[in-house]
Amino acid sequence: MLIETDSFIAVMKEKDRLKASASRLLADIETGKIKGAYASIAVVQEVIFWLSNEKRGGDTVKAVNALLNTTNLEWVDLSRNICLTASALIEEYNLSPFDAYHAATAINRDGKIVSSDRAYDKIKGIERIDLFSFK
Repeated sequence: MLIETDSFIAVMKEKDRLKASASRLLADIETGKIKGAYASIAVVQEVIFWLSNEKRGGDTVKAVNALLNTTNLEWVDLSRNICLTASALIEEYNLSPFDAYHAATAINRDGKIVSSDRAYDKIKGIERIDLFSFK
């Protein structure tokens, strides 16, 4: 199952409605309780943009290092096929580029995305697992 960016950003924020669920999810991945978790490398790009927009550029190296070294989490690179699928998803479902990359990555794997974002609910071939289900 793909772990979407909202989980990672939630744990970086001081306060966030998703923080408790995201913390539990990521802890369960790191301890091996949840197996088969992966994320698109686009998460890293999205987190870098978010840090820049939040004027937290000084946290970038630490954040990226923490992301890429998350235990038991596989990072999936963007391939030609994922990029082509993402572009089709943007046209068909009017997704943001990052949502399209995440969805395309999941479609090319197991079709499952953990996210609070309901935009994934309308995409054929995607099963969204609500982040709030991890308590």
